[in-house]
Amino acid sequence: MITTVGYGDMPVNTSSEKILAVFNIVVGVITFSFAIGSLVSVLENLDSSQAKLKEKHFELNSLRKKYKIKTGLYYRIFKALRFRIERDEDAQKFIKTLPINLRTDLTLEINHEMISRIPYFSDKSENF
Repeated sequence: MITTVGYGDMPVNTSSEKILAVFNIVVGVITFSFAIGSLVSVLENLDSSQAKLKEKHFELNSLRKKYKIKTGLYYRIFKALRFRIERDEDAQKFIKTLPINLRTDLTLEINHEMISRIPYFSDKSENF
């Protein structure tokens, strides 16, 4: 009789133990595959946003050299590009699917800090 190694040093003898061992192996493989797939997806998203940023940075550098853009303006534009690319584009797509009143409320909530720094809006109520 051929026995396979079970948990620890205990051999797997019965068919129910063999079925349980195979089931555990299959669950382990599926879990591992899902974890690796999720990790790869996160890394791809990170890599694609970095690639977009590098592409836009290259274009901005070309414009800087061609039109002799001042350093202050260059850094402000680069900062805006980085902010825009790092923002979650999926969130923007989701926001566009919402009804207009929810879209407005969510956009105001997301940008509340930036809006509060604008002097014109500082003395206005939130319902303005």
